[in-house]
Amino acid sequence: MTANIKHTGAQRALNVLRNCGPRGRALADELDRRGTRVWVTPKIYGGFTLNFVNTIFIYPLPANAGDTEFKYWVTLLGHEACHVEQRYWVDSVEQEIHAYTAQSHVADELGVDLSYIKDRFAHLDPSKPEDLKAAYEALLSLFGTTPAGIVYASLPLLQPVMTPAIILGTIWTFNNFNVPFFINQNELETSDILVTALFRAAFQYNRYGFAAAFAFVIFIFLLIYSVFYIRATGALKEAN
Repeated sequence: MTANIKHTGAQRALNVLRNCGPRGRALADELDRRGTRVWVTPKIYGGFTLNFVNTIFIYPLPANAGDTEFKYWVTLLGHEACHVEQRYWVDSVEQEIHAYTAQSHVADELGVDLSYIKDRFAHLDPSKPEDLKAAYEALLSLFGTTPAGIVYASLPLLQPVMTPAIILGTIWTFNNFNVPFFINQNELETSDILVTALFRAAFQYNRYGFAAAFAFVIFIFLLIYSVFYIRATGALKEAN
């Protein structure tokens, strides 16, 4: 499998990333292994990765860009490839430390000066709270009041709250009983959802063993969803 890239410039950037050195090769191989789509669009500035759709969005290189600008564009692709490598669905300061460190390594392999990034991130350890705070402040200084800066400023504060809110909201919606039950006055099985079917099996048809097994299946399904969501977003890990 290879990365899904239709833009000629982005294809060239991926080839340069693959041949620049060990770190660049590892990042390019990750994009190929996952078949990641790379879309070049003028609607954004910089780069953005959505891992849940396995897609990188990156701004177009100006037509009159020189060799140095192109190499910087390659390092930006490496930055986003590191987000793909980490596979989290929600961005975090910890992930940005890894991504900017990877971008610095690619820059060194290409011979591009990214000291303003390397000096801020390369020495940081994502497992240390003080380094996470330093990275958070560095992100704010780099992006200021831009949309990216607003995201980096608010995301660490929202993640510990939003993770249980999203999980509980999904579980409560999944187990919403009142509306589906009362609008299905004719008791059509095709109009039942899992929890209403469970209720009818237990209290209308007296199939208690079936209902107990059905309830356990629903519980396992929601447990798998919750664990998958927490692991995919890494939000609770960031909160610790």
